[in-house]
Amino acid sequence: MARLDFVNARVRARRSRLLGASGLRELLWRASPEERLTLLRQSIHAEAAQRPDVASALTRSVIVERRRIEEHIEGRRPRALWRALGRLDDAEALKTILRGLARGQPASVIVALAQSTAELPDEEIVELANQTGADALVEVLRRRESRFASPLAAALPAWRRDNQLGHLDAAIDGAARKEVLSAAQAHDEDSVVLRRVIERQADALERANAAKLEGGEAAPWVFDRALEREQLSALRREARARPLSLAVPLLFLGELRAEVRLLRLILLTGELGPPADEMLTLLEPA
Repeated sequence: MARLDFVNARVRARRSRLLGASGLRELLWRASPEERLTLLRQSIHAEAAQRPDVASALTRSVIVERRRIEEHIEGRRPRALWRALGRLDDAEALKTILRGLARGQPASVIVALAQSTAELPDEEIVELANQTGADALVEVLRRRESRFASPLAAALPAWRRDNQLGHLDAAIDGAARKEVLSAAQAHDEDSVVLRRVIERQADALERANAAKLEGGEAAPWVFDRALEREQLSALRREARARPLSLAVPLLFLGELRAEVRLLRLILLTGELGPPADEMLTLLEPA
């Protein structure tokens, strides 16, 4: 097992500064944007709250935290595993963009909902969000030699036949899982943790994709939040059982990503995002 004492201690300190469900509810009820920014400046999001474009800065903060964690991870093996996990972030961003394109949402809304990653920075998110549909998006990915281009191209016929995004989601999830599992074949504790996390996530995603193929698709923020809750619950169990493993920074990054997604929706509330009463449901603890 890699010695992750230092990085995990740092992560626990950072995690204590998350707003959490109660802080997010308080933020939602703040009367003015300035009052909301005042609350953000007292949390882990203080740096983003100083930026002119708070929503974009919040998204970038997830990438910054991921890189900071990587810098403090000791050992080539756990660092390689941590990098491989970035494919899951890429997958979530791509699925959010495809969902927005399918619904005919404005590019500005898609960009606000999709969290950029190391492989999909802001400028690429903007380009993909401005495509005319799935076919055009896949063509852009092909030109960029993206690892997701071939699986998505293979899933396009089924998507055209059924007009169901579940086919494309399954292709994206499968490609991301394959790469992570390929990096986690060893028997060390961190590899075991990653395989367990991926297997649980795969079960949740397959159930969600099956529901979508049956026509039970919910609003995008409801769908994303349900998956986040299930995945964070599994990560908390792993972090408690293995406090010196990669499960601890994985949990922190998952909670931060979920909080940033909700913060961006709060910034959209009453404009292009969900209504306030629906936001209260989403803010229930994960």
